[in-house]
Amino acid sequence: MVVDWPEAGRSAKRPRLSQSTKQPAPELKSKKLRLYPTAQERDILVKWIGTAFWTYNECLRAMKVEKVPKSKKLLRARAINNEAIETLKKPWLEVT
Repeated sequence: MVVDWPEAGRSAKRPRLSQSTKQPAPELKSKKLRLYPTAQERDILVKWIGTAFWTYNECLRAMKVEKVPKSKKLLRARAINNEAIETLKKPWLEVT
């Protein structure tokens, strides 16, 4: 995988003032990262992202439809364990 770190090249912006204290907001620093994955790495990333997307939506559905409480422990027990994978008939979850 090739990684590219482009320079920011942006001019300095005037700091924003927070509403409550009228003090300048702290500077947030970030770096732009560009990935150039190989075809095999791209396939793996797509599977991982798809699994994360499915898991998120399954947890939302469990909370809304099945009234599972907002608890990490209960949602994990509902969506991402071996029994749930077999019950939901999603064997691809084990791989990713």
